[in-house]
Amino acid sequence: MPKEITFYHEGKMPRKVQIEEGDLLGYGYHGMVLGAEITVGKHKINLAIKKFRDTENEGLVLSSQQNAQNAMENYRAAKTAGLKVLPTYRLSEDGTSILMTNGNLGSRRCYSYDDVLSVEARAVLGRSLLDYSELIDGMFSQATLASGSNIALLRDAFFFIVDEKSGDIDFVIGDLDRVATIGEGPNMKQIYESHNALTVKWALRNFLENNLPNPEIALEKIQCRYEDAFNAIDIPLTNGSSAVKLA
Repeated sequence: MPKEITFYHEGKMPRKVQIEEGDLLGYGYHGMVLGAEITVGKHKINLAIKKFRDTENEGLVLSSQQNAQNAMENYRAAKTAGLKVLPTYRLSEDGTSILMTNGNLGSRRCYSYDDVLSVEARAVLGRSLLDYSELIDGMFSQATLASGSNIALLRDAFFFIVDEKSGDIDFVIGDLDRVATIGEGPNMKQIYESHNALTVKWALRNFLENNLPNPEIALEKIQCRYEDAFNAIDIPLTNGSSAVKLA
């Protein structure tokens, strides 16, 4: 049965919508994601809803409301930094769930970095003439943007959006529980740059190696792009007089 839930829309009045939950799309440490059809007036829209849960890690207990609020704050920081986040991301009135864009629409399917596609989908990727340079360059560019705003990315922050008809692969920073904003300090910019470049390298490597029949060219491009990013990081000497390059 549809439920009536109010969601907050950044900069606008809260909106009450009819929502009918669908299939389970994914789950993790902070909660689960379900398909969701919402009704606004006479319009029906396919979205997704993340329902957060209470968590405990090494004595730190966070309620579902705290976890949802943390994800919302991370989303705002990532969006302000110009990162490629989901267009829709709205906190519920009770603070325990977030309504978001659904990456599984039409022939597109949303995957984590460690997922393995179906045999049929991998066959489509194998027939594709794409070299995925745009995907690789785009993700490394996001690493640079994130570093400039003191944002650390974990590899499962990235979702890969695969068109299982054309073989096109896009990405979005979709798991905002896996984004961290950390304070400033000595050499923090360099630490962010190094961390985020390595995160992107392994997210790309894992996904493409798992799912491309012949991933060698893509893996070589990833390594080259990573080395370019890594070698561009300036590490100041302790006397502040000059800088060295990481090799």
